[in-house]
Amino acid sequence: MSQWTLSKLSPLKTAMKKNYPHTLGSRQYPLLWFFPSKLALNTHPKGDSRVTLQVILVIFYYPLGLGSTRTHLLQKRKPALRDSPSGGYAPVWVPCPRNLHVRLPDRIGPLADKEAEYIRQRTSKSIPHWRRYLSGANLTDFSIDEFLKRAEKEGAKAGFNLPNIGIALSGGGPRAALLGASIVHTFDARNPEAMQAGTGGIMQLMNYVAGLSGGSWFTGSWATSDFPIIPELIQSWHLTQDNQPFDWQTIKKYPPAVKIARQKADAGFPASLIDVWALMVGKHFVNAPNYGESVLFSSIRNVSAFQNYDAPYPIIVATSRGNKGTSSITLETPIYEFTPEEFGVWHPSLNAFIPIDYLGTSMFNGNVPPHADCVNGFDNAAFVMGASSNILSEPFAPNEQMPLIKRLIAGLYYYFTDHMYDEALVLNPFNGLGIGFGPSSGFPDGKDSLLYLADGGLGGENMPLWPMIQPARNLDVIFAVDAQADGLGKTIDAQGYANGTSLYMTYLKTTLPDYQGYSFPKIPDASREFTARGLHQRPSLFGCNETSAPLVIYFPNYYIVAETDVSTVHASYTPAEIEGFLANGFAIATQGRGKNTVDNFLSGDLAEAIDRVGELQEPRWPTCIACGLIDRQNQRDGIPRTPQCEACFTKYCA
Repeated sequence: MSQWTLSKLSPLKTAMKKNYPHTLGSRQYPLLWFFPSKLALNTHPKGDSRVTLQVILVIFYYPLGLGSTRTHLLQKRKPALRDSPSGGYAPVWVPCPRNLHVRLPDRIGPLADKEAEYIRQRTSKSIPHWRRYLSGANLTDFSIDEFLKRAEKEGAKAGFNLPNIGIALSGGGPRAALLGASIVHTFDARNPEAMQAGTGGIMQLMNYVAGLSGGSWFTGSWATSDFPIIPELIQSWHLTQDNQPFDWQTIKKYPPAVKIARQKADAGFPASLIDVWALMVGKHFVNAPNYGESVLFSSIRNVSAFQNYDAPYPIIVATSRGNKGTSSITLETPIYEFTPEEFGVWHPSLNAFIPIDYLGTSMFNGNVPPHADCVNGFDNAAFVMGASSNILSEPFAPNEQMPLIKRLIAGLYYYFTDHMYDEALVLNPFNGLGIGFGPSSGFPDGKDSLLYLADGGLGGENMPLWPMIQPARNLDVIFAVDAQADGLGKTIDAQGYANGTSLYMTYLKTTLPDYQGYSFPKIPDASREFTARGLHQRPSLFGCNETSAPLVIYFPNYYIVAETDVSTVHASYTPAEIEGFLANGFAIATQGRGKNTVDNFLSGDLAEAIDRVGELQEPRWPTCIACGLIDRQNQRDGIPRTPQCEACFTKYCA
């Protein structure tokens, strides 16, 4: 790689010398700079960067459009808090606090003090929610008072005397955002239909929600908007507008996004095409003016539901891309997580975290270089969601299965992006840490000045289960919501349903030599046994008798009352399609058929329809969820499963 120069950018050069002294001359540094007519990236000796064309090519493949001026069907959700210290998208330089350093926990912890305190406080408020939920679960031979006795006597503690529960929401574009929203809505005590079905109130028991790619859009949008009810949230996503790639309402919104992204580069920070992409995401999913330019991910700490411990603790993940063209993404590639308190990584070779308030600060060997300033405001919420959903880094090569026009576009994409960055760029706070003794040992990103972040699912784990299975978090139960279009190759415009691939990949990860200290239930091979047993067309429980691993309650996207296998790049939805997602998600989570949203549901061959739909109704399922939620705690308390719960586990454990 060639070294970069700053000869024509003296203010930036001065800032870089002061704050990034160990990066000068050591690595190629991508500078985002602007001409009146176009955006250019000076990243390669080839020089000529045709980003205007690049953006158009990206639209072909991932058309997340921009809003027009149509009215909402419901009241707008609460605006996100605009806490950027610059008032815009650009971070700012600030004096470093004393003793700022990288936190290096063990595999078993500790968690960040503020995360641990949040879980303590939320759990301490949960006993009334448990009593209300269990009262409607129709459990037999079960005493709610006995179940809650230890927590009431000793003080409620998650993973000790009360179950510790989380939900992981997969990627899959707007399809995943809508499915994740529908499942959460089915678990929300604020939804009267959910309460009637026996699933309402589970959300109030959850301590964690993790999102990846499209799931991160829901997670980030919900959290920055103060965790509102779901129909209110969805209506403000602008999904019913004309959002397709060549719609004029879409195209004309790119120049303002480029202009906003310029703020970051002009302030002297690394920026790339993904900053523009992230702002497009923010236009939909951050309820604030100007593409959400002033809303930070750390702003979540200031919304009322978070301050009152009334919502799950949110986590968004992204995958390290490494050096484009020289490193592949595997199950051992680092997965980075963003929380309202920290940014960091859990990896066999390095567990490391920094306060998210100082994301973007240059660090080496765990410390800020002498006399260097720190950074505030780098954790823009749209940037975090854009990093998690950055499929632009995915190596999709032209192939013979593609139509001619798509092969041409894929070929052009490769040609025009070979010499530019299409990753989310973050100064690496873990530079110099986790260094091994051999050329391939140690932390994979330990010698890099920059982190190159891409879609959290590019390594095959398209559900954010990795942060959930950390021993430090000690979860008992994980709801795994899978909206992936599996088994259809790498074409991101493919339609389809989940087949368990992501679940299986997380299991495979924990069988690798360096990962055997992590526990995850055994999962059948997605390409054979999983689908042969029909596990892709019903909810299932994994790990029922594996006490060292969390119990995983798996919800695949599949057809019950509406077709929800839309393309990942499908950007415009009718109100009926959105209602179909909510109805189908409700049917999946409750196993009650509910309202059929497809007029010709029973047309054609009956056997074909049944095969397409899977199970239509299972009234015991909500009770079986309750059996799953209490099982690990009953084990700790030495209480055997009831006959009712044994029957549930016999039916649903895989």
